[in-house]
Amino acid sequence: MPIMDGFEASKILTDKMKNNEITTIPIYALSANDLESQKDRAIESGMEGYIKKPLTEYAIHKIMKRHGLLN
Repeated sequence: MPIMDGFEASKILTDKMKNNEITTIPIYALSANDLESQKDRAIESGMEGYIKKPLTEYAIHKIMKRHGLLN
């Protein structure tokens, strides 16, 4: 993103959700990078989790189940 990265955007959105300024939704990082430091940074920035590319149907279902969107 040209103005900010996803970590900074996540921090801003998470703060807005905590202050009830916007609806609370889960935020996940999606990256081809599989470094543990990137996963940690995603969690520290307020993301719910980290998904490694390629994005699969299984990964989407797993997330949806985690948030009660699927049985």
